[in-house]
Amino acid sequence: MLGNLAKKSQKKRKYIIWGITIMVAFAPFLSFSIGLTYAFIVRNGWAGLIMWILFPIICILGLIVLLVGVFKEKGTETM
Repeated sequence: MLGNLAKKSQKKRKYIIWGITIMVAFAPFLSFSIGLTYAFIVRNGWAGLIMWILFPIICILGLIVLLVGVFKEKGTETM
């Protein structure tokens, strides 16, 4: 019973850590690299502004993962 509760809290903590990691580390890096790669491929510097669209999208995905971890119920054991 105690082992199952520990696994639930580890899973909750994993969601929180991944949400923060996505927002802080992955969102800026991915949006910057994808934006510059796309601008280089189409040979237009203004096309690099796609990173302004990608950053909020990736950041919102990270926020959703973070909120799932914060508001996830611990679960009750009946037996």
